[in-house]
Amino acid sequence: MKFFGDLPFDENAFVKLCCGAQLVKRNPVREVLRAGNFFIKHDLRKNKSFRQEYLNAQFLAARGIPVVRHLGYIESEEGHYLVTEALENAVEVEDLSAQGKIDAPFCDALVDFINFLRQKKLRHTDFHAGNILYVPQTHAFALVDVKDVKRGLFPFYSDRVLQNLIMGIRLYLPRETIYEMLAKVGVRRPDRFFAEKIRADFHRVAKEWKKRRHQILTGYPKFTRVEGHFILDRRADKSEIETARRQPARSEEFLFYYFMQLLRIPTVRIIGFDLSCKELLLPQEREYAPADPARIADLRERLLLCGIESGEENYRTDHAGHAVLADWGNASRSLW
Repeated sequence: MKFFGDLPFDENAFVKLCCGAQLVKRNPVREVLRAGNFFIKHDLRKNKSFRQEYLNAQFLAARGIPVVRHLGYIESEEGHYLVTEALENAVEVEDLSAQGKIDAPFCDALVDFINFLRQKKLRHTDFHAGNILYVPQTHAFALVDVKDVKRGLFPFYSDRVLQNLIMGIRLYLPRETIYEMLAKVGVRRPDRFFAEKIRADFHRVAKEWKKRRHQILTGYPKFTRVEGHFILDRRADKSEIETARRQPARSEEFLFYYFMQLLRIPTVRIIGFDLSCKELLLPQEREYAPADPARIADLRERLLLCGIESGEENYRTDHAGHAVLADWGNASRSLW
């Protein structure tokens, strides 16, 4: 093993650290581990060094841009490693959005953060909510996964990638809040920006759908896992699987749920799909209240921008107070 950077352990200590680490996520070529106060990226490909990502982090820190502390990287015959320091109390912005926990202080802090990065003329080709951490106690943000940061002078620099972040967290946000935030980060026509981004996201998701569909049905960890004749959502736990209510459905309706997640349209949750009898697994039924007409109109229009029709009667308010698409049988037929 070859060590680079400011790593606080030798080879023996590092091997021991990895052996006791907890798996955070994994795909066929890469895994992320957590060991105490450290996160460890491990890439199994021998030609995928973390050198550039480590140097990018040093570049950002030198410019005063908040980034998780990158301690160093390791090259070995078993692949390559990148070690970063855990940021205390931090949560992914993507997770906050998915849980509907975005509040006014977060929105104000995010606008300030985006404007700060605009002033710094940050160029990041993979800038999205999953690559940004947030500390609620201090309303502070930090970048993580910075391999796609570009260094140098760019005469054709654009703010759009940074501004797009607001559209990336639109899941439960009212349109008025989104427009207000977009205006504060320099978007002149928030309404036009909003519509263009939704259409662009739809075309991207549709173009990638064959690949995504295969991943969903074969248990790709980003979406699902396969257990026997069940395809289960990645977040499904044992207790809710055992107590799930069942509803006859076409497989297209199960797949449509994930299509909606990729488009950031809020829906009721699905636990999984039983391939043996073509039934959806759903959470125990709750009392759903009627949804606010203004929120229904907003969500319907978002879908219409994608060419997908849905009726007013298809929406409800969930237990957390969010307007959600509760019945998408007809909507899925309009798409497929």
